[in-house]
Amino acid sequence: MFERLPAKISSVLVRAVFKLPGTIRVGDGFYEGTADFYSSIFSSNKDDDIDMYRKFARVAGSPVLDAACGDGRIMLPLMRDGNTVFGFDSSASLIEYCGEKIAEEYPGETPVSCICRASLIHLPFKKHFRLAIIPYNSFNHLLSEKDQRLCLEGIRSILKNDGMLIMEVLPYHHYYETSLRLRKRGELLKNKSRITAYSRITQNLPGKSHTVYWYIFIKNPEGRVKRITSYFTRLDIPLKQLRQLVTSSGFAIQEIKYSYSDEKDLNKRIVIARKV
Repeated sequence: MFERLPAKISSVLVRAVFKLPGTIRVGDGFYEGTADFYSSIFSSNKDDDIDMYRKFARVAGSPVLDAACGDGRIMLPLMRDGNTVFGFDSSASLIEYCGEKIAEEYPGETPVSCICRASLIHLPFKKHFRLAIIPYNSFNHLLSEKDQRLCLEGIRSILKNDGMLIMEVLPYHHYYETSLRLRKRGELLKNKSRITAYSRITQNLPGKSHTVYWYIFIKNPEGRVKRITSYFTRLDIPLKQLRQLVTSSGFAIQEIKYSYSDEKDLNKRIVIARKV
């Protein structure tokens, strides 16, 4: 019903309907509370960066560390190429999804890879990785320079000599469109519930951060509707600051790419660095 309303009326109604009793408020545990939504609507529809990570894995060799691996979107293609991959994520729900996918693809087998729950600033691994990846702007979820350094220094400590780090970092934006807008429509993979999702952004210019608020309708096959509100905050990192962070954490930047291929896209920024 809601998605058919004109945008202006819809904006007012969406804000109001999420004040009703029964709305589930997830807060900043976005990936924990909306794992089914994220996996079905985002992860299952994003594959444009996978070939890039597969190419780097062929150059660097395995084992590979997939930091913030989510539901295994990149981990599984790397495993199919014969790499040993260690994945971790802070969301228990996404790790569960990842485990289910691995078990489905390798029934009755024990692939030479593993997943665990961990954060970007507490890495439960030892020094033996040839390649570490931090895909899809996960680094921006670290909200202080201290945490960013802990992450980079931790990854450096578990890379072999001359090991590679590849991470996608959201380009710095001076301005975000803050109006409420329809973002996604689709279907949950597990139970065929229909999803309609709206979002809006608030910006903290002095703090160089922004918060994305999500308003999600999930309508099950019987017609019952669940409402979820959630949000996450990301730090905006200017390019000069990013370069300084990476190099002062013990890496030499080889290249900063602006797309997953050879084309330039102002909405992409991929750092390619080696441990020194």
